[in-house]
Amino acid sequence: MSALRLPERGRLLHIGLPKSGSTTLQQACAATRPELLAHGVLYPGDMTDHAHAGSWLAGVPLSHLGRTRARPDGWAPVLAEMRAHPDHRVLLSYEAICWTDLDQARHAAAALEGPAHGLLVLRNPGDFLVSAWQQNLKGGNGASLDGALREAFRNADTAALSRPFHRRDGLDLVTRWATALGPENLTVVVLEPAHPDRLLATAEELLGLPERLLRDATVPGGANRGLSVEEAAFLHRVNSTILREWGATPSLHRQLVFRGAVHSLVTNRRPGPDERPIRLPAWAAEPATERGDRLAAAVAATGVRVVGDPAELRRTPVTGGTDVRTLPAAIPSDVAVEALLGLYAAAAASLEEAAETPDLPRPLEAAAGRALAGALARVVRRRLTPGR
Repeated sequence: MSALRLPERGRLLHIGLPKSGSTTLQQACAATRPELLAHGVLYPGDMTDHAHAGSWLAGVPLSHLGRTRARPDGWAPVLAEMRAHPDHRVLLSYEAICWTDLDQARHAAAALEGPAHGLLVLRNPGDFLVSAWQQNLKGGNGASLDGALREAFRNADTAALSRPFHRRDGLDLVTRWATALGPENLTVVVLEPAHPDRLLATAEELLGLPERLLRDATVPGGANRGLSVEEAAFLHRVNSTILREWGATPSLHRQLVFRGAVHSLVTNRRPGPDERPIRLPAWAAEPATERGDRLAAAVAATGVRVVGDPAELRRTPVTGGTDVRTLPAAIPSDVAVEALLGLYAAAAASLEEAAETPDLPRPLEAAAGRALAGALARVVRRRLTPGR
């Protein structure tokens, strides 16, 4: 038996970090939900993640849904399902749980009604910050990478990129959860490029699952991959046009661009060999490495269980930042094609939903969707690379 395996009825709370394999873990668990149950593991609900339940546990509002406070309605059905399977281990996964403070972390542990164990995934801070900035860009944030990084290093308590690393309660991320759960009840997984399956393999061990059940799961392609410089520059121009020039609402952007254009782009396309990866600017290597030193020191000081090499946290990140606010003279044609296909699909789905529920407010007017898609096509028409 693996030394990592949780006790019977153990509650495994995956708390983040964001942009650290969360989507891969969630999709694998959602795809194997019946198999998990057969092996004594409950992955509650029928959604990919537990954002609504996790929001209540952590006291973190689902701001992308326009909410200003956490609501208990997402937790009640999960708790009922857990109570209906009293002898099962349980896995709950929502990567933004790590944004919370000590008091709320203790609340989350107590609410689980069983032996609580945390799963915290860490990665090199320089790599994490670049990935977090890309995720914010996908969601419509117009801040440059340079500006967002400077704010993150200047004030971790308020910066969008530094939410997990706040010290509002006087504690660092690792110490906070080691204090809330007990260091013996927190497993830290350090992601390393050379071991891409480490998170899924560790989850299998913690939950007592057959080897490779999660690693061999069939999941959607692309998951939540990063962007190339060319893709990011294109998306930045789209965001700027739609949100700032046209004044589209954040909900319309999320509906059409994030769930449509961006989803299609990252799922159905792979950057070409000539496209550039987004790197940390050279000036940011030193403060990112300092943050990694502090993170590794906290892991060592707390005595939590560690899977992986904490030295990875201290690695000096690769640099070579590029300002994506300037659209290249040419972009690969399939960037625009996938974005447009995704946008049209999202618009069509919204209109179909509205037609099926005529008594509800229409989430998208046909004219708005057609105008947005048409204008997006005009933005990229002269930027396409012939032959791609």
